[in-house]
Amino acid sequence: MTSEIHDLQKYMQEHQRNKKAKVFLKELIDKRKKYLRLLRTWDYRRFEWILERLNLIYKAEPEKSGMVSRKDSLRKVTQNYCDNIIEKKLNEYKTELKEQQKLFYLEKAEKLEFILKEEEECGMTPTVTEEEIQTARKKAQELME
Repeated sequence: MTSEIHDLQKYMQEHQRNKKAKVFLKELIDKRKKYLRLLRTWDYRRFEWILERLNLIYKAEPEKSGMVSRKDSLRKVTQNYCDNIIEKKLNEYKTELKEQQKLFYLEKAEKLEFILKEEEECGMTPTVTEEEIQTARKKAQELME
């Protein structure tokens, strides 16, 4: 098929007004494109091998977008706008939670110390360790920086 296309292209350079040959050439090229497209989806390794052997350059056709309509454009713009608002609010909420987290770890360290003292005063075995108190303080320090 490719050799026939090459021969027809040479013929068309000499006889540019031959409409039947021109149409036949275009149909052959389209048929080859179709087969290459199908081969590309089925077996990509063979597709590359054929392109290399026939010395062809394959350019995939871009996907055809649908009709442009005002309604769809408005939907997309509205969706983008809403997504941006949601993202902005989420980011603000995350920063607010980070600020609250600093206070939380400070309170946690204080409460763990209080629990440890109370358990020692009552003579119970401590359920809270000094390591837990230190880790809470370290996290608070990390968040303060």
